[in-house]
Amino acid sequence: MSEIIRVLNERFGTDFTDEDRLFFEQIKERAVKNEEVIQTAMANPLDKFQLGIRKLIEAFMIQRMSDTRQDRYPLYG
Repeated sequence: MSEIIRVLNERFGTDFTDEDRLFFEQIKERAVKNEEVIQTAMANPLDKFQLGIRKLIEAFMIQRMSDTRQDRYPLYG
């Protein structure tokens, strides 16, 4: 996972740390269990797969951030 963070930082000019790794691991776990992601992977070459799941991954990230906020601040959820 550290390699992925390094590549993201280099490619997109981000400053992700190893602490961010947990967030990415949670997104990965959600994605590998998602039937739409699985079907997209089975039906497409890698480049089409990456394009096909972009919106799904974004949705997983937004949902995870929302879950975290509700866990930390339940009165403001």
